[in-house]
Amino acid sequence: ELRSGRGTLRWLLTDGRNSTLVSSDRSRTMLMSRSAGAPLKAGNSKNDEAAKVTKLEEYIKARDYTGALALLEFNRKTGEEDEDKTLMWIGYSAFHLGQYQRGYDAYQEVINTSGNPPHEVYLYQAACLYYMQMYSQAEEKATEYVQVSKNALKDKIQRATTDEAVQEKSKELKRERMKSQEQYQKMAADKPPSDEEVRQQITKEIEAEHSTQKAPELSLKNRLLFHLAHKIDDQDKLMLRHQELTDTQEDQLSLAAIHYLRSHFQEATDIYKRLLLENRDDLALNVYVAMCYYKLDYYDVSLEILAVYLQAHPDSAIAVNLKACNHFRLYNGRAAEAELKVLSDQGHNLQANDLIRHNMVVFSMGDSALQVLPQLVDFIPEARLNLVIYYLRHEGVQEAFDLIKDLEPSTPQEYILKGMYSSTALLLGPANVVVLPPLPHNSLTLRTRLGRCRQRIGRAGRWFQGAHQNGTAILPGVHVQRRRLQLEPRNLAGPDRQL
Repeated sequence: ELRSGRGTLRWLLTDGRNSTLVSSDRSRTMLMSRSAGAPLKAGNSKNDEAAKVTKLEEYIKARDYTGALALLEFNRKTGEEDEDKTLMWIGYSAFHLGQYQRGYDAYQEVINTSGNPPHEVYLYQAACLYYMQMYSQAEEKATEYVQVSKNALKDKIQRATTDEAVQEKSKELKRERMKSQEQYQKMAADKPPSDEEVRQQITKEIEAEHSTQKAPELSLKNRLLFHLAHKIDDQDKLMLRHQELTDTQEDQLSLAAIHYLRSHFQEATDIYKRLLLENRDDLALNVYVAMCYYKLDYYDVSLEILAVYLQAHPDSAIAVNLKACNHFRLYNGRAAEAELKVLSDQGHNLQANDLIRHNMVVFSMGDSALQVLPQLVDFIPEARLNLVIYYLRHEGVQEAFDLIKDLEPSTPQEYILKGMYSSTALLLGPANVVVLPPLPHNSLTLRTRLGRCRQRIGRAGRWFQGAHQNGTAILPGVHVQRRRLQLEPRNLAGPDRQL
């Protein structure tokens, strides 16, 4: 085991919230989409006996997207419904199931087969691409949506400002003036508006109507670009999109999500708690608050708040996993595994859930790490870091180097691991030729190599300093002389699902 002070390098849990959800080359299915757990639900608990669902609206209302998708595919084969409408709903259901590639393909088929596809279909495609980690393509699609909307608005204005339309509008304005004789007499001497003024008025009316009708889509576009700016680390665009956020619940959830992803847990907590006070029936907000308290090391408080949601939805894989993470921090891995057993008793296939497979490796202190973690490196950021920890604990410095060499740290945990790697490379000595080759007898070469060693030591110090500067007063791992170096878990359906 590697040690820093009296601390021991420990595993990094994940509850999925900060995770990059999907890899772009593995059937583009959302992380955990294969699990039996449903997305976070809000509102009252399910009825004891649900009536037989026969309509699409009932499936959607019950959030039974698998049933909705089956019904839509059946309707499409029988030709009972409009093709474009069916494809739009297939895209919607597939997206909410986490089958983003399938949703993207359905929307693309709408574009290919429809002579005049809805403009929002490009935005929905951008959302699918975002969850497939294809951030540059997602930004391009969002830009395409903006361009298509502008072109459509321009065409509408051109059609509405032809000479005939302007003359008709002038007559309409004249009739409005003549409605009140008093007003007509008062304005009789006024010069009637010119054709250009009428055109400007028509343009303003159309633009105002467009902004009103497209407000939900424009808000979604801004939230999507807000998250994309965070993913590609473009601070200028991030601040620009931040300024365009409103006080709506969706925008505030997005803002809280970005705070969370940037490790501003207290700010995220404040927003979630305020929203919870305003929306008592939105039970999912309890999970988000519990996630924040977990990150702040208030495990008991996190469990207490989480219990509100679990009482209504005891089969939620997300909530049960978070509870297991809390028990791992408070007690040990066995206690955490016991909590996950609740899911298996309810019929969940734990091995089909990437999130739980990852955490089970952590709970067992690395058992089956080489069988599980390499498959999840592109899906769960913590999997890469945990694999680095595994290799460092087993003196696999070269393997750790290959995994972490291109990582640009952005969280305290990543800074700490970079520092641990740099210091470990020196401690292991000449056994790892790539990191620290045997010292030569030539004095000049010896001084050069010693200089490089000093550089590595300085680099390790800078990584640790970066962890301190990017952490908080209670950040696990900062006070390594007082407590074990701990890297933290993440929360499944959090910010990345709050577009």
